[in-house]
Amino acid sequence: MLPVLYEFPDDIAADPEKWENPENWAMVTPNAGKSITVARLIEDYRPQKIPARKERRRWASQHLNVQIGLGLRSDRWAGADDWEACGDRTVTLDCVA
Repeated sequence: MLPVLYEFPDDIAADPEKWENPENWAMVTPNAGKSITVARLIEDYRPQKIPARKERRRWASQHLNVQIGLGLRSDRWAGADDWEACGDRTVTLDCVA
């Protein structure tokens, strides 16, 4: 089994104007039309239903895979910059074969 996580490109994930646009949600909803629909997500997300910005961000983290700390640049973990900087891009799936 190979789990796959669908995420927005960085330019969309970092810009609430873009990730809040339902036209982009299909990118991160591979199961659309099966267990969930974009229309249902739109109904759940309506700002009048989730008025607090913080709650909309939490919702987006659960349903759109938008990272709250790194992707939205809020409530981020203090060690995030160091963690990202210590990544080793030379380690690939081929290394563990």
